[in-house]
Amino acid sequence: MPFELVIVTPHREVYRDRVDSVVLPGAEGVYNPTRGEWERTGGLSRIPYLGRGGFLASVTSSSKHATAAFDLLRRLTGKEWSVQDVTVPVSRIGPYRSSHLDTPDAWVERGLSLEDAAAYVSAVRTSLSDRQAPADLRIRGSLEYDERLGAELVQALNDRKPAKEALRSAAQAWEKISRALGAADQLREYRQSLGLSVPLDSHPALSPSSANRREP
Repeated sequence: MPFELVIVTPHREVYRDRVDSVVLPGAEGVYNPTRGEWERTGGLSRIPYLGRGGFLASVTSSSKHATAAFDLLRRLTGKEWSVQDVTVPVSRIGPYRSSHLDTPDAWVERGLSLEDAAAYVSAVRTSLSDRQAPADLRIRGSLEYDERLGAELVQALNDRKPAKEALRSAAQAWEKISRALGAADQLREYRQSLGLSVPLDSHPALSPSSANRREP
């Protein structure tokens, strides 16, 4: 099956030649929640975003053929076989070995242009090697956030809305979802998912007066 960089919407709309692989854009400042203001970093601050999902293989202790099972897993995840999995679109398996990113040739063999393959490999390598990269959104309503952003993305790709307007609409939809679920609770859950703790008085949204406030 040829490898193409495309977007297929829930309504089966397909967009070709309008997709590229790049590292997420950065900013020249970071938000300080304690002070409630943006601060300059003296350079470009960029934080990649890692998607959710994955595969896990194991061999049970009661297996009658444990050695053979482990050998199969070793072969499936080895350099020679695994690169075939990550370059076939229908597998939905992303690169997980450094050898997968050593050369874009494997993707070119699947039909991707050399330029697109090189851009994809470079973007993935840069993102995965960044120690600041957080995992995907792991809070209540995460699917709702994704759906609203995806809907606005379709509007922009179909030239129904300017990109800026689509992003503004997505931001407004996200704010509505957060208010319905309780903005303070959402913020707390998000920070906890990152391994951070927030005292109630350290952020305006987490003040005692708003800690449990939800949109009726």
